[in-house]
Amino acid sequence: MGDNKPKRATQIIGALTATLGGFSLGTVLGWSSPAEALLVSAEDHTPILRTSEGGTLSQTEFTHVASILCLGAMVAQLFIALLYDKLGPKILMIILSVPFAACWFVMAFMSNFFILLGGRFILGFCGGSFCVIAPTYIGEIAEPAIRGALGICFQLMLVLGIFMEFALAYFSSFPWLCIPAAIPPIILFVVMLFMPTSPAFLIKREKEEAAKHALQFFRGKDYNISDDYKQLQDYVNEGKGNFIENMKKKSSIKGFCMLLVLHVVQQLGGINAIMFYAASIFDELELNAKHCNVGLGVVQLVFCLIVASIVDKLGRKPLWIISLSVMILCLLIVGVYYFIRNADAQLGETLIHMPVIFILIYTAGFNIASGPLPWAMIGEYLPAGVKSIIGPIITAVNWFLAYVVTFLFKPCVDWVGPGTVFLFFCVINTLGLIYVLFFLLETKNKTLDQITLELEGK
Repeated sequence: MGDNKPKRATQIIGALTATLGGFSLGTVLGWSSPAEALLVSAEDHTPILRTSEGGTLSQTEFTHVASILCLGAMVAQLFIALLYDKLGPKILMIILSVPFAACWFVMAFMSNFFILLGGRFILGFCGGSFCVIAPTYIGEIAEPAIRGALGICFQLMLVLGIFMEFALAYFSSFPWLCIPAAIPPIILFVVMLFMPTSPAFLIKREKEEAAKHALQFFRGKDYNISDDYKQLQDYVNEGKGNFIENMKKKSSIKGFCMLLVLHVVQQLGGINAIMFYAASIFDELELNAKHCNVGLGVVQLVFCLIVASIVDKLGRKPLWIISLSVMILCLLIVGVYYFIRNADAQLGETLIHMPVIFILIYTAGFNIASGPLPWAMIGEYLPAGVKSIIGPIITAVNWFLAYVVTFLFKPCVDWVGPGTVFLFFCVINTLGLIYVLFFLLETKNKTLDQITLELEGK
């Protein structure tokens, strides 16, 4: 007779290995802010890169370089939808880690505008793929009691990657922004070779013995996996059959709609505009951009650690309510500040530290729920029969909106002013809070099969 408590070490190792893809995506996202200061032409700046026109990058060129990763991530979802059920999460993560590492070396030593553009597209492709693969893998290897915490590790590792890039800005060296970012994908490649793939994927492929072996690995050799295997089998069997038929089920429609709203709110809530252009926002306020960027990274890291420790005790819905409420208040205050500054320059100068303080608090609020939970909940809300298709569709929408926000943020600021843009983000988060209060399903301590049945109304 096996132990009645599963071992968690292998679940944690498996989850952390998968979330190295999140760390790598974080380096891609965090790269833009410090890179802008090094690459965009300025009168007192020595040219670092040559473009097709023979000068340093223009602001327009850099905007394309910064935002094209979102298009790469969006295109990646077709790749995931076509290959996930054929290759499974383990093989896909191993394959993707190779170009993920290689692109950083190419960008570090052979950069011009077109190489940067292509490199960022490929990095976005790889990082966007992990947004689906890692949360799905974690959701299928983790027991319910720690699934929330392990799911948030994706966002935790992502903010660690962002923080690393912000810290590397102190070297004021473009290669140093790239070379260290190649290390996490290499580690992922090596460690994932020794990890089993998802037991749910193996059940779906009708490889029963391999599925039991994988589940035993993640629960411990002395643990009786009978009940866990039966629950996982029921979850997979519920989704067997034609995709169109599965998509007509209430559980699929409700899971899709909930995730779609959460991901739209995440991206239109303003986070990528702030993270991509943090340095220029702080420079415009005449503050030390490097110090403020590191401050952003520290705040994100601290709050991700806090949330990872309480999400399976407090639940998802309360965290969403706290997160969106904090973000709404901060965006309102920052938006009003810019209107005050336009009306009274002297008063604006007196209050100049106000937007920095509330941008930091906004970032903390984002990392309570709006940052980590949309990704973690991909592995929870989608039934097995539609997950490999709907997960990439949700992620593609997320990255398309990220591209739109990133590309249009500066033009919109020039057109209507920063105050109006921040108030728009505030309105989106307010609508998100209303949705969460009335429609969001709590998933705390529920198995994947239980969540599917609850979405089905059973």
